[in-house]
Amino acid sequence: MLVGLTGHSSTDVRRAVASALATIQFRVLDTLELARLYRALIGLSRDTERDVRIEAVTGLAFTEHETEDILVALRERTGDQDGEVRAVALLGLAHQNDPQLVELLINELSGNDDYVYDDTLDAARLAADSRLIPILTALKDDGIDGMFMDEALKACSASD
Repeated sequence: MLVGLTGHSSTDVRRAVASALATIQFRVLDTLELARLYRALIGLSRDTERDVRIEAVTGLAFTEHETEDILVALRERTGDQDGEVRAVALLGLAHQNDPQLVELLINELSGNDDYVYDDTLDAARLAADSRLIPILTALKDDGIDGMFMDEALKACSASD
């Protein structure tokens, strides 16, 4: 039923559908239904409206299942025009232990527009890769600071 509403003309309906699908994925046991649900979330992650994409990407980012289609969709969203969508996608890739994560993080952190989302820094923390230290240090020196930055630097430094 919900999957049939992914193409609804109302942004509010599509956002609500994405949110509901993200939530119910943890209760779906049937493999075919789960595949349909993920296809719907992947489709909604490409929606023209930012709020719909955020809900869908969040659902994909915190899934308990790892599929190539989900990884591809999350990687795709790291190129989104919206920084928050990119940050959630990066965090999802971190949870999935994606081998492309560090390069995607370097790209995101290098191109920042004076704001770095906590989810991006949390993804860096989970990546715990020393290649991120120079860029994180430069950002910290430029005034981007806080608990998430400290934790990311600590985790990346511990990986040496």
